[in-house]
Amino acid sequence: MLAVHALIKKIEFKFQLQPSDLSETIEKKLGNLGFPLIDIQYFKSPDFKLKKISNNLYSLADIGDIESDFIPLSRPTELAKFNAKYNSSDHTITYELDGEYFVWNVTDPLQFEQYSNNKRGYISRVKIVDSKGKEIKKPKNERGHSFTLEAMADIDDIDACFEVEMDIVGKAK
Repeated sequence: MLAVHALIKKIEFKFQLQPSDLSETIEKKLGNLGFPLIDIQYFKSPDFKLKKISNNLYSLADIGDIESDFIPLSRPTELAKFNAKYNSSDHTITYELDGEYFVWNVTDPLQFEQYSNNKRGYISRVKIVDSKGKEIKKPKNERGHSFTLEAMADIDDIDACFEVEMDIVGKAK
């Protein structure tokens, strides 16, 4: 059986939270962050590159019918460096990633081949998780539903994302 890992070149992301999603209770939970739920979007054409809109942000706007998929990261391996810090003054979470991370549920060799052909991907949002691995939920809405708290690359531009340099590798279990 094959274990699939993403080798991520050292990077720092500063994700923004919607101030309206924050309460005193949620801000307390943000003081004890764990590895977030991350889906790295990649394009089926490995040569395709997004338009850069600032120093570290790219735009998913106007990409047309380019085929894409997602690589879901599950958690860091023992070879990874990971750090998460919430800043209450500007409602941001800074994540630092470097090294090797497990990829969720890759059982199909064709899927592994598609993943491993990509050297870059994009992250536009993350779902926030505490240090115990539990998703941090927003308060229930008027219909009684509670959703996982998300942070975005730019809360004013839903098409903004960060670029990630990576290698996808398979290791025998």
